[in-house]
Amino acid sequence: MHRCSHLADELFRRRGGDFRTMLWLTQCTDGTVEQFETSCEAPIEIDDATALAALRTEMAADFARDGVVAYAVAYVGRVTFIGVGCAVLARPPSVRRHAIVIEAHGAGAGHVAVRDIIAGVRPRLGALQRSARATGRFDGLLDCARVR
Repeated sequence: MHRCSHLADELFRRRGGDFRTMLWLTQCTDGTVEQFETSCEAPIEIDDATALAALRTEMAADFARDGVVAYAVAYVGRVTFIGVGCAVLARPPSVRRHAIVIEAHGAGAGHVAVRDIIAGVRPRLGALQRSARATGRFDGLLDCARVR
């Protein structure tokens, strides 16, 4: 997760805040680690859920073929942050904003973290924030690969 976060930060800075791809790090059964980027572009008539399902299916097949045992991915997403410490019956305040989402999965465990995109003349990323309650879009790809 930390390596993927660092590489995403480098990519974000090098491209001046333009992060339109997904950055992947994979580890295979032989111990090799690979880094690559993918994009998820679909025709306008295809909705996001259909495009995501197609990408998940494609990545699971690639992982099965390549013998991937662990992976991490970084991508831009709209994240909802929910406040804590509110009165019991009060609705907690929430804020939606863009962030880099980082997921790491392997050996039956998965973790999700985010890095806020901090706007400015030179956009930058905030600190890595792990969350036990966050859900990612790319969990279970190794399970899908094993079923094949």
